[in-house]
Amino acid sequence: MTFSTAGVITGTPAQSGKYTFTIVATDSIGATGSRAYTLTVDPAITLSPTMLPVATVGDAVDDKLTAKGGSGADYTFALASGSSLPSGLKLSSSGVITGKPTRSGNFTFTIVVTDGTGATVRQAYSLTVDG
Repeated sequence: MTFSTAGVITGTPAQSGKYTFTIVATDSIGATGSRAYTLTVDPAITLSPTMLPVATVGDAVDDKLTAKGGSGADYTFALASGSSLPSGLKLSSSGVITGKPTRSGNFTFTIVVTDGTGATVRQAYSLTVDG
């Protein structure tokens, strides 16, 4: 990550942790002021499993997705806008895909997980439903 002379922090953190730093500002006549800051970088949110097992038309599905990283608490699972599960299946906000698929095929969809601080991650999934 970098800090510009315009006072902008940019970049992607490479490591989680708490980072303390001091910013010193100097005005046009040379007067200075400083302030200490702490930046907390949470670990990236990851989902598992990364692949779903093959399902069969009419058979019950009960697949649990889990998240870790981020703030470490209060994960909410949802389908991304424009994404849908195969007919007969639903996703709970706690990350469980349940139901009985009603038709065969290869289906793709994206799941969005949000942690307690509002950080999100999107992961694409593919689900094969056999006839």
